[in-house]
Amino acid sequence: MPDLEPISKEQLYTEKEQLHTENIALKEQVTHLQFQLSQVNRLLFGQKRERFEPTQAVQQATLFSLQGSLQEENAVANPAGQVNTEIVKKKGQIAGKPNPNHPGRNQFPAHLPRVVEILTPEAVSDNPEGYRKIGQEVTETLDYTPAKLFVKQYKPTKVL
Repeated sequence: MPDLEPISKEQLYTEKEQLHTENIALKEQVTHLQFQLSQVNRLLFGQKRERFEPTQAVQQATLFSLQGSLQEENAVANPAGQVNTEIVKKKGQIAGKPNPNHPGRNQFPAHLPRVVEILTPEAVSDNPEGYRKIGQEVTETLDYTPAKLFVKQYKPTKVL
């Protein structure tokens, strides 16, 4: 039989405290792992509405603050003012051609007041006699100022 050394009460007390703290840490780890397992099970086997997990935090935007926030994001993403032109082709749709199943946007109501801004290129404003108007394309956007809605029309001058 090997020789057994007597253990003092202090050693027993410190060993008991170490085991107790280790036990508490292991219990916390078990509860954390059980929570993770329940989350994975919910994602895999839960109802469809419970499965949505966004890849990044999406902030809720209001109807009228969306336009300003998009312009700010574009200014941050493209500080040089470069425009990204990517053609996204949907299934059954030829790039550059309109979708035949979609008639387009609805017109804005006629009762909304219109604010017309005429856009003239700088070269035309410098020498208007050298150009003639060949057509006009009107773009309308819904704009908002506090307590009133109006439609803003942009009319670029097309010249030869």
